[in-house]
Amino acid sequence: AQRGVLSFDVISALPLSTQITVLRTLVDQFFVRLAVSKLFTIDARVISITARYLDHEIKAGNFIEELYHRLNVVSISVPSLEDRREDIPLLAEYFLEEFNEKLNLPKRSLSKESAATLQSMNWQGNIRQLRNIIERILIMGPDHGLIEVDELPKNELRTNAKDDHLMLSNSVSAM
Repeated sequence: AQRGVLSFDVISALPLSTQITVLRTLVDQFFVRLAVSKLFTIDARVISITARYLDHEIKAGNFIEELYHRLNVVSISVPSLEDRREDIPLLAEYFLEEFNEKLNLPKRSLSKESAATLQSMNWQGNIRQLRNIIERILIMGPDHGLIEVDELPKNELRTNAKDDHLMLSNSVSAM
């Protein structure tokens, strides 16, 4: 990651021992590789992503507060898909175009009823879930015509999802 980006996709899932190592590296700006006794300095930006509220994780003893403050230089909260229902038809059409091209299929689009049904669904898996549903419909369904409500998976109704949070930190060398 030297002069690049170090990304933690699910920072909240790191064990406390690894959190300590990450924190130490951010503070000291160097690390020691396993089986090598040489010190390596690091100059990189850090991006960490979590679907959990880290303030709750800190209170529960699952996340180190100092690491949170080191990472939380810029915080971007991405609302769940359920909070952006008006985006669902646009995102679905985008994924339709992507998979039509990728799978070399004839162009298909959503009927008004299927778009409305997608908007009414619960989206625990957020955009990944929507993307998977669209891909499944194109793979399993007919290769022509509008996508009708009966092609939508009935087993995808779930509870509400929490917001995903993206935290961007300053570069390590600036700390």
